[in-house]
Amino acid sequence: MIIARKILFYLFLLIYCALCPVLILYSFGFILHPSNRQISQTGLIHIASAPEGADIYMGKSRYKYKTPASIPELLPGRYQISLRIKGYRTWNHEVSVEEGKAVNFDDIILLPERLKPDLLVPGADFQSLSLLRDTDTLILKRSLRLKDLFFFDREKEESESLLKDNVSYGDFPVSDIYSANGSRRIIIGGGSLWSRKFYLIDPENKTQNISDISGFFDGKPAMLIWGASYQTDCFAVYDDYINRLNLSDMSLYPKYLENVKGFGLSGKWLYILDTKDRISRTTAEKQEFTTLFEDKYLGKNLFNKSRFYRIQFIKKDIFLFWGNNGDLVTTVPPYVMSSEGVTGTAFHDRSRRLMFWTGNNVWIADFNEDNEDDVLFSGRIRLRAVYENGKDILQCFWAYNGTHIILRDEDRIFLFELMPDGKHHIEYITDVKNNSDIFYSDETGCLYYLDKKGSMMKLKIVTAKKTILAPFTDAVQNRMDSDGL
Repeated sequence: MIIARKILFYLFLLIYCALCPVLILYSFGFILHPSNRQISQTGLIHIASAPEGADIYMGKSRYKYKTPASIPELLPGRYQISLRIKGYRTWNHEVSVEEGKAVNFDDIILLPERLKPDLLVPGADFQSLSLLRDTDTLILKRSLRLKDLFFFDREKEESESLLKDNVSYGDFPVSDIYSANGSRRIIIGGGSLWSRKFYLIDPENKTQNISDISGFFDGKPAMLIWGASYQTDCFAVYDDYINRLNLSDMSLYPKYLENVKGFGLSGKWLYILDTKDRISRTTAEKQEFTTLFEDKYLGKNLFNKSRFYRIQFIKKDIFLFWGNNGDLVTTVPPYVMSSEGVTGTAFHDRSRRLMFWTGNNVWIADFNEDNEDDVLFSGRIRLRAVYENGKDILQCFWAYNGTHIILRDEDRIFLFELMPDGKHHIEYITDVKNNSDIFYSDETGCLYYLDKKGSMMKLKIVTAKKTILAPFTDAVQNRMDSDGL
């Protein structure tokens, strides 16, 4: 009896000694290959989709859980992953799993097989639409006559004439529309070369919503600059000077700034690049004036491509200088992001990334200082092309909290998914009317556009509120933390 107990004790001891290391290694993501008697560390894939509940396929095998889900204990290698929901397009991606690493696909958007837009404004005769920046308002245009211009409120989904009851201005030919960030006030310009007129239209003014302000302009300006903090002040840019127009008391400050090579607004500040390539800051009343940058050699090299630069304040010490010839300069090394051809920019504040595009390519500049790809002599900006060989890229919008891009190439709209492994996805959405803008609202997940017939349409692309992901197990999370993920 005693001998039998000793045999059982030593037998359990041997089993414990054999299994305990295996269990410990398994808990840390290691697995034993009986065939070659080697131990490998596993990886995992985490997948979440909008909408949720997609079937996950690895090759031809369906995983037991639906999205959102984690697939742990994967041997290093390549896996073909597919997501499928009835009525939605299949999402396919080849995933490379490395030892001890987690691959996260947290923001996959599954598009319906058939996208069904909503008709917002009856009538299929609009020529174009444009956006009043940082507002819920679009401008719809049926013709070049003022009477055929309409405000469209995206929140109310209603349209109204710009003129209201001022029918006497109805036949005025409009060639330019200038708007301020965060305001429904607009300035329209038009008429003939010999009799050019400018009108201020204020839809909030119940007594007289249109005013003739032609006397405040020295011909057609290169651009009008006004912003959320300067809705009563408009700055008209000419060859090498800027006029200031106060829209509240209708006063003009001619040649308010001279020898100007660049200009921009942010908060209470005016930012100025002068013809000596110095960057300064002041207020509208010029009560404070501070030189922020003065290096004639560096400045000459940076600002030599364009005659005028639109200055955009990004954050802290980060500025953008977008030249009229398409060069793009920033105050962060390596300074020149593009020497020509830039036609648009969009900054995503949360991720500190700037998207800009030319006719053929879309680029992303990452301003985060802790980039993993930094090497000797590299700057703080990580710059990469994410979409190449486009035909005529006209507009881009950040979507789904900066994980996707709504991209307009010629008259075709695409959803472009930025994949963490660089193998980006692109999905066709719809065609739009030629020579007309589109607008995408990331708050609502809706695309606004004119279809080929000129009808005002709204297309829901994704639910704006992002899915809260299911938490990882403690073992998975600890393994990710130990790998710096």
